[in-house]
Order: sequence, then structure tokens, then C-alpha cells
Amino acid sequence: WTACKHDILFFINSFLWLYEPRGSRLVGTTSNVIPFITYDFQDDAFLRVEKALGERDIVVNKSRDLGASWMFLTTFFYHWMFHDFSLFGVMSRTADLVDKVGKRDTLFWKLDFLLKGDAGMGGLPPWMQPKTYRSSMLLENRDNGSTFEGATTTEDAFRGGRKKAIALDEFAAFPNGADYEAQSATQHATDCRVFVSTPK
Repeated sequence: WTACKHDILFFINSFLWLYEPRGSRLVGTTSNVIPFITYDFQDDAFLRVEKALGERDIVVNKSRDLGASWMFLTTFFYHWMFHDFSLFGVMSRTADLVDKVGKRDTLFWKLDFLLKGDAGMGGLPPWMQPKTYRSSMLLENRDNGSTFEGATTTEDAFRGGRKKAIALDEFAAFPNGADYEAQSATQHATDCRVFVSTPK
């Protein structure tokens, strides 16, 4: 646990799992749950984001299949696990993309998977899992006071609080007008917004 707290790459490569529903991309295994073994370019990206987190905005122009959404969630998750009172916001263009029971494409499902896995596969070992509180659009680490809060593109998203960082997933797909509202609402809530998107 102490080694993980001091080294994000050790934590990821030793304890985290990913879910990949497309079997055609999984060579040498029949499972859709695979260890999160980082590529060199991911190592570089994790360390760059880690250095900027909480300090300044970050823009990630991603192509498909590079794991960018998993990567920013994992960076947030690392801080949520090991740094007290780390408050994070995650946002997408609709509520169903942020958190919906039973839907595996949501941001909160991925966070839940990093923590506890699904159907007995993946997740942190039980000794590492903190006590948590989970409700719609909220995941709280009861051991250290860290939280994830979800939101959609509204003019008041995260306006009333403060966050260590806020991620705006697939920002280029936000509806016209809502994209500016999301930027306006979040600009004073955090010093670090992570804009992650494929081109559109």
C-alpha cells in the first residue's frame, strides 16, 4: 500500500485491471478482464498528467483504442485512493454516460470496476479496498474523505463547489452551447480541467 502511494505506475501495473469487451483485440486470452499493463507512451502520459494534476488545465486529443478515458479515470482513482480529501468531478454530455445502473460504458462503472471489479473478476484485492459510500453520481472514500462526483453539461455543473480536478470526457461531442456552459461553470470550480476527446 505504501509503495503504491508513492508510485502511480507501480500501483497501476501491480493491482489494476481493465475491461475490454471486444475480444478481437485480446491476443492470448479468452477473458475480457485483463491486467492494466501500461505501454511506454502511457507511462509518459501518466507521469505528465500526474505532474499537472490540480495545477493547470490538460487537453488530450485522443484517437480510438489508446485507453485515454481509462487513463484519466485511473489517475483520478489513484489520488482518490491515496491522497486525503481529493475531490474530483467527472462529466459527459448526458447523465447516462456518467452513471447508469447496469451500463458498462459509463464513467462511474469504470471507477467501480477499478475498485471492486465485476462478476468476481478484476478489482483491487479486498485488503486494499477502502470503506466506501456509493449513490447515483457519487463515490466516496470513507477512509480518507476523497470523492468522485458526476455531472452532465449544464450551466451550473460543479458551480457551487471546488474540486482538485474535473474531467470533461468526449468534450468535442458536447452540444453547441452546452460546451461553453460547461467551461463557464467549471472554470472557477477547479484549477485543473481535463478535456479528453476524440476529434469531432
